[in-house]
Amino acid sequence: MLVEYNPFRAPSVEELLRQSSPADINIWFAGFANRNTFEAKGRNVVWSVFEHNKLAPAYVNWLNQANLVWTPSAWGKGILTNPGLASGKVDVVPEGVDAEAFHPHCRPCPGGRAPEKFRFLMLGKYEERKGYSQLFQAFAAAFGKDPAVELLIKADYFIDQERKQAALRDMVARFKVPNIHILTGALKREELFVIYNIADAFVYPTRAEGWGLPLIEAMATGLPTIAVNCSGQTEYLKEVEGCFMPIAHRMVPIKDPEFMEFVSSTTQDCGTWAEADIDDLAQKMREMVSQHVEWRRKALDASRVIRTKFSWSSTAHTALESLIRQGLLPPVRFDAQY
Repeated sequence: MLVEYNPFRAPSVEELLRQSSPADINIWFAGFANRNTFEAKGRNVVWSVFEHNKLAPAYVNWLNQANLVWTPSAWGKGILTNPGLASGKVDVVPEGVDAEAFHPHCRPCPGGRAPEKFRFLMLGKYEERKGYSQLFQAFAAAFGKDPAVELLIKADYFIDQERKQAALRDMVARFKVPNIHILTGALKREELFVIYNIADAFVYPTRAEGWGLPLIEAMATGLPTIAVNCSGQTEYLKEVEGCFMPIAHRMVPIKDPEFMEFVSSTTQDCGTWAEADIDDLAQKMREMVSQHVEWRRKALDASRVIRTKFSWSSTAHTALESLIRQGLLPPVRFDAQY
């Protein structure tokens, strides 16, 4: 029997602790924020997702209390185990994408004509980690005076949203590029699918990701993609090599105070993350426009791989295999469909 609890609501956690038994498997998605994690009876599995490559010792020590740690990428496992957790205690359980909601069926014909107005899309909350500054500089250099190319930005933020939106508008205004357009407001999943499909290419110069949901959704829709190949998204980008444009980058120390405060209160060193090369990004965007018919075909190839290998059904399958392999579940037969 599967029971869900909200770990951020005290009554819910109290109920979990009261009703837990030694036979339970408790899978925690709340992470370090919840101090009651290992008070629950039974075996405890912690889902560990992070963007930085140097973890606080207190966080690693806390994870060591778990019976098993899941992380969505081989990159993440490398961070957790070097140094820190024993390799056998960490399993890679990739996240997924809803292939029924994000698919290429509404994309233009691969061999069709290039659009009269070319639209790039960048989707991801407005913060230093997403690389917006590098994106705006590259776009201004490549297309700042070209009305036939637009950049659409969907960058809402779940904390202090009004201040964040104002800061984004100010940043765009500083570049004085009229063909950058900001999309705002909450979207349902079907509306998000429409946003992906009005674009002609997706651009993602992110500094670091635990997984990169906007990127994998864009690729699932068959959207030609330009992306930094680093951190958590390498788990699926390595499966579609040659079907997306990688952005040249260098690794730089993490200095963003907002990010550092959010992820760690016990260390001032979060390691390094990627910084996209602005000149290379500008060139890749130019190439995407000029070679768009070719990249449409490659994007459809990427979509097939993504939707096949990274479905949520596949994620559930991998998670069950992990529990059985680690001895937390007895060997059982199960179907690939859920």
